[in-house]
Amino acid sequence: MKVSIVAGLSAVFVQTIATPYSEPFRPQFHFSPPINFMNDPNGLVYSNGTWHLFYQYNPTQNVGGNQHWGHAIST
Repeated sequence: MKVSIVAGLSAVFVQTIATPYSEPFRPQFHFSPPINFMNDPNGLVYSNGTWHLFYQYNPTQNVGGNQHWGHAIST
């Protein structure tokens, strides 16, 4: 599975996940930006084979405020 994460208009990173967790109660997928503050996700949309996650994000500090929209995508 390939996961692409995009914050604003610039790609943050691409990661390949080889095997899922084997613990039955651990969430299999989790999203967080690599740095700074992220609020709760505001929307998860599936369209044409791609998941889109929208969230509020402060790209300059690790606290709320200066909110921007973040967008993550995954197949």
